Amino acid sequence: MSVMTPQSQIFVSSLTHAGHVAPFTFPIRPSAIGFPDLDHAAEHARSGAEVDVAWLGGRAEVAAEFPPGSRAARQLDSDQLRQLIEQAIGTHSPETQVCQRQPDGSIQSHPAASVPVQQLSETLDQGGGILLHRAERTNEVLNRLAASVAVARWARVEAVVVLGSLAGDGVLPKMTRWHVVAMTEGTIVRPGQGAPFDAPPGTAVTVTEPPRIHAAPDSITLLVGEHTFDAEDHRLVLLERAGCHPLLRIDAPLSITEPVEIYGRAEPVSLIEHLRSELALVTASLDPADAAWWWLLRHQLAPAPMTQLISPGRWLRGRFPGGIGITERAEGGMVFAAAGQMFHGPDELLPFLTQMVSREPVDCRADDLSAVAGGVLLRAGLAEPVEPPIGH
Repeated sequence: MSVMTPQSQIFVSSLTHAGHVAPFTFPIRPSAIGFPDLDHAAEHARSGAEVDVAWLGGRAEVAAEFPPGSRAARQLDSDQLRQLIEQAIGTHSPETQVCQRQPDGSIQSHPAASVPVQQLSETLDQGGGILLHRAERTNEVLNRLAASVAVARWARVEAVVVLGSLAGDGVLPKMTRWHVVAMTEGTIVRPGQGAPFDAPPGTAVTVTEPPRIHAAPDSITLLVGEHTFDAEDHRLVLLERAGCHPLLRIDAPLSITEPVEIYGRAEPVSLIEHLRSELALVTASLDPADAAWWWLLRHQLAPAPMTQLISPGRWLRGRFPGGIGITERAEGGMVFAAAGQMFHGPDELLPFLTQMVSREPVDCRADDLSAVAGGVLLRAGLAEPVEPPIGH
């Protein structure tokens, strides 16, 4: 008789491999198969995360101060972020970008590794800037912040640290909105082609167009970008959904002028009319809310830095944007999707998983199953270490 250990019961496989997205199975909501507590936990987490990131939700072009005593106010400082950029330059990080102002006033961007170090100071003095993209991957404070925003806003999130100024178009990734967090005096923000305005240090300003930053050469500005589900994302989900529709799996070559035989249709039909009618059927049956949820479940979160050095036998808090989706239900276990990955686990994991999805602290020292599962989620970016609640 074989014995299943926690290590053999829980494992994860990524939905992405070598930059390509694996076929998606369009999971269903837990409540649809008798697990409503998991859906309730996701809503509870979203409400709690929104409280944590409310300081980023100021009206467009109106500065919102860090709440007194907040985690952001305590832990975000310009020196820390400046050191982050310096380390990225020193290690030739591919995420570091230099924006140089040309004699004609235009802006050209280059990977920082391609610019001689001695030219960087000159670039900053001439009104250019140095950017560190995806800063949430290398800094714990930004990692937690980005994850909280993703859970609260059901968004894909990226943090960008700017040293100096940022001008020109096409430098920043596509986002629905940007939160500009000024860390030093004298920062001027100009959203798109809009009017410029001051951003006092210790404030966050929300803009809906890519911001331009005008600041001193040694100034630090943090940009937190949110990309929420939009029409283009809906189109891509629709096309992928159509690929799972039996009557849209067409074998080539086929004629577009003569009636063709298609598996599932009794008589030869016009290929054009067939595709038009079946795509209309798929479109009509695709709930926009489901499409947005599937899109969100595919986005991976960056694990907390130094995760590999953290003991799994400790308190953790989950971070599941959109909760989880069930892709397969088998006797004694299930497969679920979350943050761009597929997880396999036994039914005994459900109470632990529900608490993790709720974003409440979980004691992973309780038993071997919790310890192993906590380690898996931590390395997958779906958990972060927290202090034990008072009294524990």
